Amino acid sequence: MFMGKKRKAVMLGVNVFLVLALLWSVVFTVDRKNAAYTNTDIERYKSLNTIPKLGAVTNSRTAEIQFSLYDEKLYGIALFFYVSGENTDGELVCSLKHDGETISEQTVAVKELFALVDKNEIKPKELILGNGEVCNGDYTLEIKGSGISPQTRISLYGNKADEYFLDYTNANYQNYNGILYIVETLEPERPYVWACAFLLAMSFVFSLIICMNEREKEHE
Repeated sequence: MFMGKKRKAVMLGVNVFLVLALLWSVVFTVDRKNAAYTNTDIERYKSLNTIPKLGAVTNSRTAEIQFSLYDEKLYGIALFFYVSGENTDGELVCSLKHDGETISEQTVAVKELFALVDKNEIKPKELILGNGEVCNGDYTLEIKGSGISPQTRISLYGNKADEYFLDYTNANYQNYNGILYIVETLEPERPYVWACAFLLAMSFVFSLIICMNEREKEHE
């Protein structure tokens, strides 16, 4: 009899703990990276050489990418750079502005872009520019060259699509195509809800089995 009461107390304690854990898992959220807006379709092009290469980023030419976000946390932007030449000196200074104010900046060495070159595929360079906050309104990403050799060409791969989330502006580019991109945002997720719910359900099942066994013993 004493063991039965002790067992019931333990079961009750476990179930109460798991109920609290389930409630916590519903409230607790984790920000996860999500590819919210993408333009990466290059299937129409027969080879990498035929993919449009848009504009040019040099020491004197700046590329601007404009877009708007509302009720979303920006994490970063992955762009597909085309580079050619033998000199890997220099860097790109990527500045993200919100309503005209610079909120983050990242420097990318030209040698990093050359390291991504692959004869079989184009690889994106991820720019982690978000500040982890919801900033509604207009954004501008400025890409400026510094110390780049005149013999080095840096452009952005593009394609022809029906619409683009990013608006690309460059002094050496006519607006016939849009750039390839992956815009990444942070979205809240509840990763532990299903695990806690499963454990709670199993605990209820085992508790029910134990209670039924206890009743059978009492009637014997």
